[in-house]
Amino acid sequence: MSSPATTFLLLLLSMAALAIPASANDRLKSGQTLYPGESLQYGVFSLTMQTDCNLVLRATSSEIWYTGRVAANCILQLQFDGNLVISSDFGARVVWSSNSIQQNKGVYELVLQSDRNVVIYGEDGKAIWASNTSMGGHSAMAAV
Repeated sequence: MSSPATTFLLLLLSMAALAIPASANDRLKSGQTLYPGESLQYGVFSLTMQTDCNLVLRATSSEIWYTGRVAANCILQLQFDGNLVISSDFGARVVWSSNSIQQNKGVYELVLQSDRNVVIYGEDGKAIWASNTSMGGHSAMAAV
């Protein structure tokens, strides 16, 4: 039988989990994966992990930014060190990276923003990487 403190803690954690959205369509958190054909969306902007391993940012149907076709059977994952990676053969080999490795492991967040910029934020809210595709000329990376 569990103690009242343990029961209370489990209840508190369950309530906290209900308060957090399961996943927003415009962001990817550390440990989460985009599989081939999946996308992040914000209005007319999409960031898609294509089946040919090309990660593509689009505005409607126009390509704005891309990583290039590099392999097959790829996944996109934001790691707990802040690095965004495309791995081929479903994780066996890294074929592209944002090179945004941070010393501290934690919860990082990749966000497709309303200004069309794709940014990785640290737990402190500071940008550690950006695609530099902002429409307004102001990039989140300017603050880094």
